[in-house]
Amino acid sequence: MHQGEALPKVAATASMREAIYEMSKKGLGITAVTALAIVTIAQISGNQNSVVAITSSAFGVISAVTGAYLGIKISADTNTKAGEGAQEATRSNTKLKLMQQELSALMKKTDEVLPAAKANEIKAAAVSTADDPPSDTPPAKGG
Repeated sequence: MHQGEALPKVAATASMREAIYEMSKKGLGITAVTALAIVTIAQISGNQNSVVAITSSAFGVISAVTGAYLGIKISADTNTKAGEGAQEATRSNTKLKLMQQELSALMKKTDEVLPAAKANEIKAAAVSTADDPPSDTPPAKGG
């Protein structure tokens, strides 16, 4: 049973939105509305119009609370996925920069070790390979 700070409390002048938010925050949103509707209906069961009005209002509040919860949940899930995507992009970018640094160092070493004509030939082959990414199909066997 909820007691003390766990009970949802709002001022008498609070809006319906504030009341629903407080009930949802304390974990009593739909339960409290349903219980209140049942008790009220039991108290005034003789007046058909009032029973219909209370039932309609209760369902309206329950729908609003459920909709708000689902909206917040979907938004949180989307933010989580976006954050994961951004982290993956950052990791890929970092990996790319490291690979570019390694390639640059290899090109420099090629210039130091090989004659200029051979070094330029190797660089040209590396650039043409980078421009033509490998295909997804494996090479044919035997030839």
